[in-house]
Amino acid sequence: MCTRVDEAVCIAAIFQALVTKLWRLRRDNMTFRVYPLSLIEENKWRAVRYGVEGNLLDLGQEAERPARQVIHELLDWFLADVVDELRSRQQIEYAFKILEEGTSADRQLATFEETGDLRAVVDQLVRETAEGVETKTRSAS
Repeated sequence: MCTRVDEAVCIAAIFQALVTKLWRLRRDNMTFRVYPLSLIEENKWRAVRYGVEGNLLDLGQEAERPARQVIHELLDWFLADVVDELRSRQQIEYAFKILEEGTSADRQLATFEETGDLRAVVDQLVRETAEGVETKTRSAS
């Protein structure tokens, strides 16, 4: 779960860019490969289980690659031609910060490992969520 507003906006911007890119490919009558659902599900499981620290199946290269590299390629290469038109480059580039500093799940796990207390994790989630909402509210005023 995204606890920071900037993370949620980043993910929404990535989805918007993906939909735009896929629509353009379809509009321009360009085909794309269809992969077996089992491979897609495997990558989904790996992402959930290992996060950005793990490996994903690069279906085009038919090889395992670090998730960070696959995500960088998705953002830098596949979506590069649509982000400026959508005016979402800044929001999408926030993903690089997430890759460097870790996800909400990484922060939650670190808090639990440090404290051994689930309440501390919940307090952290509340604090991060409130900080993002307060920051966005102040910048909108």
